[in-house]
Amino acid sequence: MTAEKEAEVNELGALKDHNHDDEVKETEANSGSGSALHLTYGLNDKPSWYLTLLMGFQHFVIMSSSCAFGVIILFDAACVQDEVDKSNLIASSFFVMGITTFVQCTLGTRLPIAQGPSIVFYPVAIGIMAGDSLECPDLQVKDNATLHHNGTLAFSQPGEKIWHRRVGQVAGTIAAGSIVQLLIGSTGVMSHLLRFVSPLVVAPTIFLIGFSVMGAVLNLCAPQFYISIVCCILIIVFTYVLDRVKIPIPYFSIRNRKPLVTRFAAFSTLPILLSMAIMYALCHLLTVTNVLPSSPEAWGYGARTDIKSSAVLNAGWFRVPHPLQFGSLSVNGPGVVAVGCAILVSIMESIGDYVTCAKFCGSPRPVGFPMNRGIAAEGFGCFLSGLFGLPVGPTSYSNNIAAISMTKVASRRVMHATSAIMVIFGLFPKLSALFVCVPDPIIGGVLLATIGIICGVAAGSLSSVRMDRPRNAFVFGFSVFLGVVVPLQIKASRHRDATSMSDSAQAIAMGIAQDLLSNEMLVGTGTALLLDSCLPGTRKERGLEAEANQGADSVTPGSCQTEAELRWQVDCYESTAFHRFYSRHLPILHRLPLFPGRLSERRANAVCENRETAI
Repeated sequence: MTAEKEAEVNELGALKDHNHDDEVKETEANSGSGSALHLTYGLNDKPSWYLTLLMGFQHFVIMSSSCAFGVIILFDAACVQDEVDKSNLIASSFFVMGITTFVQCTLGTRLPIAQGPSIVFYPVAIGIMAGDSLECPDLQVKDNATLHHNGTLAFSQPGEKIWHRRVGQVAGTIAAGSIVQLLIGSTGVMSHLLRFVSPLVVAPTIFLIGFSVMGAVLNLCAPQFYISIVCCILIIVFTYVLDRVKIPIPYFSIRNRKPLVTRFAAFSTLPILLSMAIMYALCHLLTVTNVLPSSPEAWGYGARTDIKSSAVLNAGWFRVPHPLQFGSLSVNGPGVVAVGCAILVSIMESIGDYVTCAKFCGSPRPVGFPMNRGIAAEGFGCFLSGLFGLPVGPTSYSNNIAAISMTKVASRRVMHATSAIMVIFGLFPKLSALFVCVPDPIIGGVLLATIGIICGVAAGSLSSVRMDRPRNAFVFGFSVFLGVVVPLQIKASRHRDATSMSDSAQAIAMGIAQDLLSNEMLVGTGTALLLDSCLPGTRKERGLEAEANQGADSVTPGSCQTEAELRWQVDCYESTAFHRFYSRHLPILHRLPLFPGRLSERRANAVCENRETAI
């Protein structure tokens, strides 16, 4: 048995062609990380517990404001007025997204991908709540119900509030619509369609992911743009200038019974956390000395550290989120169609994130079962969000994926720590409210640095495409152009079209169409898919042949080691112990789209035959 294991390790090690030392070689052989990436920790590596907590906390800091903002943006539309209710919703968002992140990293794609509220659900949620008969601005109460000062309605059910019914309708609709995503993931429909999707379709999607959040980033930077610029500069300097600098850290060794000194690459491992800490200290100093203006109307007020302190003071200490915590759920019929369309957009966004994260982790392209599992895991997250009464569904967060490229840390264990931190903060609303107090310009500075990497990955994904061909240049450029222009025009004309419609059915249909066409990823991806499929072009110049080989083999051209390649895929996207268990006791699972099996092995053999033919 030992000889077989050694043979497998040697065979897998033959796939790695690099010039690192022995320790890095062993790490990359176990984690599947590419040599050109120079990862500090690969996908299957396990850093020490304190580094795991630090790096996991860094990921949490990156996505905490976005996760909280994903719920805060809907407070006005949902009529949430009480500060305690707001902190409970934020904490519930952390709790549910933490569970979804753990499921994604453990049972989904098994890539270190953080899950958070998706922006594609915002128009759907606002549209559903806008159709509620209980108007927020006038607080009109039907029948003989009375409205208390904290928004409580004296209905037959004690403690029911205005926002309970509104949020419950959105949450129930999202839970019903999640069936679409679960079916797409469990049946493997998307993985079959992706065989015909070239990098010319994926690249506009990745580029427009970054462009779609540009407005939100600028809004965060607007209160004090100089703070955002300095924060962005610090991240760049720490990541690309001081990345090789190691800080000496003294400690006492119990085993050797003497003080020792170790060196830690803090700048390359924790660039975002260090930059945010420095900028928060600077903002706090400027706040205490009253350098930043105290008037809400003045420019620079948004960078103060004391303007959101009431959120911490009013939040509770401990609360366990539970299903149906905000009352019963209801389903909006037309809203289910809109949620289904939003889920399709979210799937296309997540596919681009899966491919990007796999490249940053040095893993093979996630084709087949990893993609199916990832989509199904997000479908489970949508259902869980609706069950817990959240008016938004989850998606993969590109900012955290970009952080992997900057920190060179792709360990799955780190993202597990992030999910645990999210759950803990979800149990303590006061802690959740604490991270809302980070000034918006600091968050904007972090996004300026991370979103730029996402847009750069779009260009890198075209490396296998013949961009010197006029056809390919037109497909990419025109798709990105329409993905930017059409949503801008739809958003500008939305109010004019809404006021001119009198028929409610027509208004609902037009609203759904506007929601779809106002999404940059859907318009750009749809245009690229249509043009790339219809315009004449060979598979080689479209990059499909290179993409077909990448899923089973991305290194060592000319070698034919299908068993090692298959083992590499299993090590990256499947639990080895679990794979051995069902391979021995439940081999029928190999035929399901959610499990690696004979299809992957046949595909690896086909790649091997193609290579031998080419040789």
